[in-house]
Amino acid sequence: MKIVNIEVNEILDSRGEKTLEVVLTDENYNKASSQIPKGKSTGSREAVSLGYQKAKENLKEKILPEVLNKEFNTITELDNFLLNLDGTKNKANLGGDLTLGVSISFARLLAQKNKKELWEILREEFFQDENNSTPPRIFANMINGGEHANNNLAFQEYIVVAETKENVKKTKESLLKFYNALNEKFKKEIGSEKISLGDEAGFCVNLKNSEEPFFILEKMIKEDFSESNFKIATDIAANSFYKDGKYIIDDKEFDEPSLVKYYTTLFKKIELFLSIEDPFYENNPESFEKLKNLLDNNKIIVGDDLTTTNLNEIEKFKKSINGIIIKANQIGSLTETALAINTAKNYDIKTIISHRSGETDDCFLIHIAKASNAYGVKIGPPQRERILKYDELIRIYD
Repeated sequence: MKIVNIEVNEILDSRGEKTLEVVLTDENYNKASSQIPKGKSTGSREAVSLGYQKAKENLKEKILPEVLNKEFNTITELDNFLLNLDGTKNKANLGGDLTLGVSISFARLLAQKNKKELWEILREEFFQDENNSTPPRIFANMINGGEHANNNLAFQEYIVVAETKENVKKTKESLLKFYNALNEKFKKEIGSEKISLGDEAGFCVNLKNSEEPFFILEKMIKEDFSESNFKIATDIAANSFYKDGKYIIDDKEFDEPSLVKYYTTLFKKIELFLSIEDPFYENNPESFEKLKNLLDNNKIIVGDDLTTTNLNEIEKFKKSINGIIIKANQIGSLTETALAINTAKNYDIKTIISHRSGETDDCFLIHIAKASNAYGVKIGPPQRERILKYDELIRIYD
């Protein structure tokens, strides 16, 4: 298939910040587009996002002269061409936001050409051994803290995890019912004027301390939603409160050993606790491994800033984690995203395909999840722009 034109447009993400839409046209004048999300809490090893103005320049000066009217038969062919053209480890030359946009849009053109869904094209090229269509667990961020909210909570996300055993629509309805019940609880106890929403549509409230949300969620689940079999997860995002070898949580200072002990004690109190993401600074894999070894085998220690959807980092830190966040814009192409997923699976590391805090209408992450038979999708609560991910899950699974 030949690409005869590429356009880049400036759009706004869910935070009202500028990001990219990339539109490709093939030789039959079919068009396909993609919208690229943006993260606020980012790891230092993520692919570089250069933004609209630089993307426009790079497209005109570096990509179009090399790509137009060349024949590309697979996503891998195009992605490898772009990787060689860029020539850097972190897409600093072309920009990971632009290369990912070209990659996804090309995959959609291939899907159109073959009259298939995006997930089918991805499975055929990258995940041929997968034939399971069980819906992934939904990780719904109910309470926001850290860099995603303006409140006193150190931890970034307090998550309810729903296992989709029957169908996605029923799961969505259960999560929505829980979200609304939590809203009513906060209105009654805190007052509606003191409630706002964080970047990912979770509630932004001030509470007694950073532990209290866990106990609020667990009490609600046990008392009112026991039939839903919800679990509790968290994204600690420890980079945000780490400085000079110390972690500050609720005005208390922790070093690495005392923080390991703190987490171990805390999560033994929470019966429904399932997973903890980025509990330590990204350059401290040893503490990840210590915590993993201290907690029960069925608890998941998840890498995100630690691994940044990069197969080399996954190889390096495979003993430190048993779960991983997958974000395509951390690495900048579908091929590398698929390589990261397959590398994780080779080591029995559970894959959770994730949105970003600055989201768009694009639902490509849902298709990656289905194609790869992911353990979970992290998409926030069924609210605002996040509802589109739920609708796409329902469409392709139910």
